Amino acid sequence: MDGGGKFEALELGADKDLAELTEVIAGGFPFGVALAQPGKYPPISVNAGKVTSLRRDKDDELHRIQFDAAVNPGNSGGPLLNLAGEVVGVNSMIYSGTGGYMGVSFAIPIEVAMEVSKQLQAQGRSPLNDELNARKRLIFGG
Repeated sequence: MDGGGKFEALELGADKDLAELTEVIAGGFPFGVALAQPGKYPPISVNAGKVTSLRRDKDDELHRIQFDAAVNPGNSGGPLLNLAGEVVGVNSMIYSGTGGYMGVSFAIPIEVAMEVSKQLQAQGRSPLNDELNARKRLIFGG
């Protein structure tokens, strides 16, 4: 990869196929172009880990994927991939007692992210996004 070429779109996977201990890869662009070396590689980083918990709501709907790969500042919004290279989630945050990358990482399941995307395109906002933010505030404060 020369870092200056075109990248192909990633295939979407199914978060319903995830289970605890499924191996995953968290990708993202921490620190933007600061890590890039033109002509050598793009500013992407990848971290491998495993699904440690599948957080479900009272209706047994998957609403958060917990995993142990590091999510660095700037990785939020990057893909969470299965080992087939399919996107199964969108990296959202890390909960860390130190403020560093050591902690518990979370991703939004791809089906939830796609539903929010559809709502945003159709309505300009998503009630589901409001609900996810409310849950986040209840769990993590703020």
